[in-house]
Amino acid sequence: MADFGHWTSSLRLNIKSLKTFPVFGNVAQFILLRKIYHETINDLYEALGDVPFGGVYQMHDPFLLVKDPKLINRVLIADFKVFSSRGPVLFASQKQKLKNDLTMNVTLAHGERWKMLRQKMSSVFTSYKTKQMYEQVSYCVNLLTEFVDKQMDVTESVDVSTKNIADKLAVEVMGLCFFGIQCHSFERDYSEFAVMCGQIFTTQSANVIRLIFSIFNKKLWHKLNLPDFNKKVTEFFKSMSLDVVSHRRQNKQTRNDFLQLLMNMQNSHIDPEFAVASCGEVPEDS
Repeated sequence: MADFGHWTSSLRLNIKSLKTFPVFGNVAQFILLRKIYHETINDLYEALGDVPFGGVYQMHDPFLLVKDPKLINRVLIADFKVFSSRGPVLFASQKQKLKNDLTMNVTLAHGERWKMLRQKMSSVFTSYKTKQMYEQVSYCVNLLTEFVDKQMDVTESVDVSTKNIADKLAVEVMGLCFFGIQCHSFERDYSEFAVMCGQIFTTQSANVIRLIFSIFNKKLWHKLNLPDFNKKVTEFFKSMSLDVVSHRRQNKQTRNDFLQLLMNMQNSHIDPEFAVASCGEVPEDS
């Protein structure tokens, strides 16, 4: 049974919480695929009002939503050693036995693995290093401008899907800024890279089943060691990443993109608990 009194009991100092819905807790809009996750969290943030933090429920699991910037700074910096866990815990298990999976990243990792990745990745996400990618983003925006201009030059009236255009721009930016590859999304309707990106975020039935099952019965999900993402998608991005890394090392090439930052970090941090030859694996949790 869900303990929706977790945040209001006397032992929790009567922390403010919101009205919950049976089974769903406070994330019904996300579970029912009516809103994406960060929109759901933003709604909870606004609903809590003028408090430094509040208690929310992701399904039946209680989570502390910290709002005050000073407290956030303490959690992420000053007292970070105390906070080794964070949400959303929708996919990866504590053990995370599946290596080279899309969940093996700082966004979806959990527990001590997230803490380790977060510490290592902090040096990558500096404003100076991310600004080095502005040139690639600008290049993609110019491609967008040229595409729109061509559409405007058509003499006959044409219907233009803004979502389709935004998808093309997103694919180009991801391909160039993350992997240093040009996807030519504005020149053709479909590319394998775009299709694989779409399958990560699509609400097709298989993804919905994975999401619901991983939330309703996390223990069984982890025990069965089921994949969190489509195996074909995982293998595509794994293979592409390793191919790009191998090509750059063999040809001594460098680029101002996210993958290069990871390669530089790995080359400069030879740590048996982090750096590995395949540039993608990470160790098991102890």
